Parts: sequence; C-alpha cells; structure tokens
Amino acid sequence: MWNDLSDILTYDGAMWVIFGDFNEVRFAYERKNTEFCERKAKMFNDFIKDNSLLDLPLGGRTYTRISDNGTKFSKLDRFLVSENFIQQWPNANVLVLDKKHTDHCPLFLKDGDIDFGPKPVKVFDEWLKQKYSHDVINAAWKSPVNSNKPDVIFREKLKIVKQELRKWYSTSHGKLKVEIEELTNAINDWEKKAEVTNLDEEQLNKWMKDRESLTKKKTCN
Repeated sequence: MWNDLSDILTYDGAMWVIFGDFNEVRFAYERKNTEFCERKAKMFNDFIKDNSLLDLPLGGRTYTRISDNGTKFSKLDRFLVSENFIQQWPNANVLVLDKKHTDHCPLFLKDGDIDFGPKPVKVFDEWLKQKYSHDVINAAWKSPVNSNKPDVIFREKLKIVKQELRKWYSTSHGKLKVEIEELTNAINDWEKKAEVTNLDEEQLNKWMKDRESLTKKKTCN
C-alpha cells in the first residue's frame, strides 16, 4: 500500500491531505493492550519521511480506536499533509471527537480557531413523522414579525420556528434526551479514563452496562 501511495504522491507541486484509518501506528506508545510491530511501524514512518509528509498532532483524545470490550486502544486515524499545505494553513490542527457510532473516533481538521457562525438547527426525519410537529411549525410560521422587509421577515420566521421546535422537542422528548446525554457523557468519561489507566473488572462492567443502556434508549428515541 505504501508504495502505491508513494507513486501517487510523485506529482510535483500538488498539495496533499491524506487522512483516515491507516490501520497502523508509528510508535509503541500509540497502542495500549495491543501488539506493536516495529517492522510495520518503520515502513509507515519511512513512507511519511520519504514523501515529506507531516503528521498533524491530535487534540482531545490520545487514541482514535477503542475495541468494543473497552480494553484495546490504538491511534490508527490521522491526517498526513504535504509541506505546502502547512505553508498555506500553518495553524491547521486536528481534534479527536468523542466516539458515537463506530469503534473509531471521528477527526475534525480545522485551521486555528475558526468561527463558523451560529449553529444550524437540527431537524430529524423522525420529528416530521410525528403529528404535532407540523402543528408547531405551522403555528410558529404564522407568528407576527415586526418588519416590512421580506428577507428580514423570512429570517425572523425561521428563528421562531427553530425556537418553537426546540421547546416542543424538549417538552415531548426532554427526559429521554437528558438520559441519552448523561449516558453518552458517562461512556466518554470511561473511555478517557481507560486511556490513561487500567480499569478493574467492576469498572469495565459498569462501562459495558452504560453502553447497553445507551443502545436501548437510542432505539426508543
């Protein structure tokens, strides 16, 4: 694989960003409770060095892959970039986000502290299948707005719909949502703790129990 990638990287002047699960680590400390192969790590490091790539440091988490039983950790995911990428974005960095849907943590590449503006409202398909959500949207859209400008009226009505949907969801799904958030936070805390210390059997069982509870509650959500 490394030779195939190296052949692609021979194009002069191109700016490269290679990211994802490389299924390999660079150093022994990037694995915990899993086998480290020095030969494979050397091949990976030689590939990075020979192609003048830079391994962007990760923030937020030490490892990016956690086994289902919560005992094995590895830093398999990363961003490798060319030198001209760093010249263009010298403040680029990578944040490891909390794991949710797979055994890998998602990575977020950003250029310093970028302000992406206000967060968009999240509307899930399941909401629209429920009868009363349409009533909430219709009532909110009919709310009066103190302006004669069409663009301002449209913007303000969207704000009202956003606020009313949040209130409706909080009222009808609030308890379950809070429980899901609490379990998610607890699981993330277990994962972060397991990165730096070995959990005993009781702690591991509690972690696994929280994961089972979260799966059940998400099914009901």
